[in-house]
Amino acid sequence: EKLECWKCHGVEGRGDGPSAAEQEDDFGFPIKPFDFTTGKFKGGNSAQDVYLRFTTGLNGTPMPSFAKELTDEQRWCLTYYVMSLVKPEDTKK
Repeated sequence: EKLECWKCHGVEGRGDGPSAAEQEDDFGFPIKPFDFTTGKFKGGNSAQDVYLRFTTGLNGTPMPSFAKELTDEQRWCLTYYVMSLVKPEDTKK
């Protein structure tokens, strides 16, 4: 909540937050915030891959780095929280 991830990713992590429709990539094209419930993470599905995204951000997208805002421990906690949002039925598709 403090970092306001819900504004883009939504309260349930489905990419449907109130500012989701306003997001653009670095070229000005619309970009949809990621739906964490699918279990198909950009850059890889391991905990290390997800942690890396929180540490470095995603170039070309509005997703920032949280290396300065969060400690390593906080980024690991966020990693496991986001991974817990995966809906088992969605991973079978």
